[in-house]
Amino acid sequence: MKSLIKYLFEYLTIPSDATGFTIIKPGFINYASEIHDYIKQKGFIMNDHTNPMRLSLKQAQELYLPHKNKDFYKDLCEYMTSNDIIAAVWVSDKDKHKGVNPIKLMEEIKDHFRDKYGKGEMENCMHSSDSLKNVQREAKIVIN
Repeated sequence: MKSLIKYLFEYLTIPSDATGFTIIKPGFINYASEIHDYIKQKGFIMNDHTNPMRLSLKQAQELYLPHKNKDFYKDLCEYMTSNDIIAAVWVSDKDKHKGVNPIKLMEEIKDHFRDKYGKGEMENCMHSSDSLKNVQREAKIVIN
């Protein structure tokens, strides 16, 4: 049975209408303010975020489970646990996002910062969920 605190944290901080989940990857958290400000300018509202934290290997493995059979899976999990990350849950500003796919918009934002600061395939600055289903799944893995 879940404790009341865990229940409240899990179900009240990750809203059902969350439209984005991001992780600023190890080595890039000094860009967090710039990235978060840019995401807000694009019409997202930060619902919840973490202070710098370190993912456990178990969290990284669960987060990237869809890539388990790929050659880079082990290296990616090791990289994601190598230093602090900053995670954030986002909700779309409904007035700014009428008719806009928020997942696609967040992907464009991610690509912008990967192009600007990324150092390679793995050390690419930030992660964003690729579906609304994964927003919930990934946020619960990382934030809980």
